[in-house]
Amino acid sequence: MTKNLLVVLFFAIFHFANSQVKIGSNPNKIDAASIVELESTDKAFVLTRLTTVQMQAITPLNGAVIYNTDTQCVHYYDGTSWINLCDGNTSSSFSFTDNGDGTITLSDGNGNNITFNGAPQIITTFTDNGDGTFTYTDEDGTVTTFDVKRSTVVDNNDGTFTITDDSGTAITVDTNNTVTTLVDNNNGSFTYTSEDGTVTTFTETLSTLADNGDGTFTYTDEDGTVTTFDVKRSTVVDNNDGTFTITDDSGTAITVDTNNTVTTLVDNNNGSFTYTSEDGTVTTFTETLSTLADNGDGTFTYTDEDGTVTTFDVKRSTV
Repeated sequence: MTKNLLVVLFFAIFHFANSQVKIGSNPNKIDAASIVELESTDKAFVLTRLTTVQMQAITPLNGAVIYNTDTQCVHYYDGTSWINLCDGNTSSSFSFTDNGDGTITLSDGNGNNITFNGAPQIITTFTDNGDGTFTYTDEDGTVTTFDVKRSTVVDNNDGTFTITDDSGTAITVDTNNTVTTLVDNNNGSFTYTSEDGTVTTFTETLSTLADNGDGTFTYTDEDGTVTTFDVKRSTVVDNNDGTFTITDDSGTAITVDTNNTVTTLVDNNNGSFTYTSEDGTVTTFTETLSTLADNGDGTFTYTDEDGTVTTFDVKRSTV
């Protein structure tokens, strides 16, 4: 498809480079002497529109014509400089003349004329034949038909596909390839079948870790190597007599006695207290408390630590 399009583009570029150009009405009718021909009853021929700066920046072929948007006049190039066709021509006699022989004469009204000449040429044609082919007729009448059919892919519904390229060459592709399989035999082995039917059985031995119930574990690796290791932890045992036995994870044991004599303080309920220290020393001391008694008649009796008694009246005045 790409090569066919390149051929079309090549022919189009080649022939347009040598073609006549008819623009406007009756595009298939052009004078044999014309290289460019304009025909219209409702459209104008518009020259290239440039500013003065843009115009002076180019050096075209002798006879080039532009419309200057700054001077609002047509200028033509005489080979060395741009000539303003409005200078000295207030009668606005600038004109284009179709000479009827395929040429156009540009006149500035001051006797300065430029004639554009053409050459005989037949128009090319390009026809879609409606069947995936096109017919191209060049200016010389040479006819070329070419195929632009596209490649196709057809599903044969049996796992195969037929691929036809744009030149009509067809190939069939079979997608019914055998898939590989891997089966667990449930005995520690697996069976692998490749695409070509080759069968391979292999065994996968797993490692194990067993708790022996005595603080040790037995580890067996994939090769059958057995390793037993001890994970006993340290322990603390209460002997229920004020002592504790502590055994570390290496088996070393020590006994800690917590039966130390503690100090005591006994209230003798007579205002005295008995204190016994860690070494068995006994000390008795008396703590006399002050008292305040409500006599029920608006008076109170206060007795201090030394036994001194004081009675005072807290009756209030009434109205």
